[in-house]
Amino acid sequence: MSFLELPGTITLAAMTVKPHQRTKSGQAMSGKILTSEYGGHFFEMTLVYPPMLRAQAAELIAFLHAMRGRGGIFDVPLDNLTGVSGVAVGNFARFDNDSKIHVITSTSPLTVSPPARVPGGTLVTTGLKMRCSLASDVQEIRLNAQGLIRLEIDVIERV
Repeated sequence: MSFLELPGTITLAAMTVKPHQRTKSGQAMSGKILTSEYGGHFFEMTLVYPPMLRAQAAELIAFLHAMRGRGGIFDVPLDNLTGVSGVAVGNFARFDNDSKIHVITSTSPLTVSPPARVPGGTLVTTGLKMRCSLASDVQEIRLNAQGLIRLEIDVIERV
């Protein structure tokens, strides 16, 4: 199934990636902390664009409206995050039989975090795209006194 892709006509000024691993924790009176993992893992990102004129921002603004809040699904290219090409520790990757994004944590033996959900896939490290939705139904479009538009888009991984 193919999805829309975030318009790439304007280069990002910055990108923040936040991995989420759900855990429970509790601390005993002795100070010992117990933790356990539950649920799943997902990424959240903030895409920050440089100040731009309205004509430059028009495509992105139209795209945000077309997503109709958190219901729309689209791909965000991860070219800015791939680092060293190929299979290298810290690189983002996915398996060809799943849409979930992983981080390579070791190359000998090859391990990724979170672990693969679907067995038998081949690791892909180039041309990565993260399947996303907007993180909120509200997206802020700021217009400053100089007539420049500022956009920060918060997205969340959809698996």
